[in-house]
Amino acid sequence: GLMNDWDFAYKPLVTGALNADLVAANRALTVTASGVGTFTGAVGATAKLGSITTTTGGSTLIKAPTVSATTQTYNDAVSVGANTALTGANVTFNSTVDGDTASTRNLTVNASGTTTFAGSVGATKKLLGLTTDSSGTTTISASAVQATTATFNDPVTLGANATVTGTTVNFANTVDGDAADARTLTVTASGNTTFGAVVGGTGALQALTTDSAGTTLLNGGTVTAT
Repeated sequence: GLMNDWDFAYKPLVTGALNADLVAANRALTVTASGVGTFTGAVGATAKLGSITTTTGGSTLIKAPTVSATTQTYNDAVSVGANTALTGANVTFNSTVDGDTASTRNLTVNASGTTTFAGSVGATKKLLGLTTDSSGTTTISASAVQATTATFNDPVTLGANATVTGTTVNFANTVDGDAADARTLTVTASGNTTFGAVVGGTGALQALTTDSAGTTLLNGGTVTAT
C-alpha cells in the first residue's frame, strides 16, 4: 500500500494490486511517464486512493480490472487493455481513449461527480462498450466517440460538437449543450439510438442528427434543437 504520496516517473509498470495504506482516500499517486505507464493489477480495490494523475508526454495502459480513486485525471492518451471499471467522484480524460485492440474492450466509468471526455474516444481503436453510471454527470467535449455499444446512464452535457458512432447508442438520461444553441450532436448507429429523457431542455442543441441506418427511439417527451 502507499504510505505516502508518490510520483512515479519514466516507464512505470505496476503489476500487482496497488492500494492506499490503512486509511482509504488519503494518498495521491502521480505518474510521469515518457513512455507507457501500465496498471496491471487492481488499483484502490482494498483502500482507494485519494487521487491518480498522469502527466502529458507518454501514455497510459490500463489492464487493471478496477481502478478506484476519488479523483482520476488522465492527461495523456489512455489505452484500455482489459475490461475495466473506473470508480471515483470525478474522472477526467484530457486526451484520447482507445482499446488496445479494436472492438474488444469495455470501459465503465462510475463517477458520483463529473466524468469528462475531452479527447476522442475509440477513434483509433474502437471500444466494444462504453458505459457511465447513473450517478453524477458526463461531459463530452470530444469530437468523436466510437463504441459498439455506448450507454450513458447519467445526464450528458455536450462541451463540443460531437459524433457518437456505434451499433447501439443509449442516452438514458437528459442531453443538453453547455450553452444554448451552441452544440451539435450526431448519432451514427446501425441498431437502436435511444433518447430516454428530455433533450435540450436546459441547454437547447443547435442541431440533433441521426443517420439513416437503424432506428431512433424518443422516450423522453421533448427534444429542443434549433
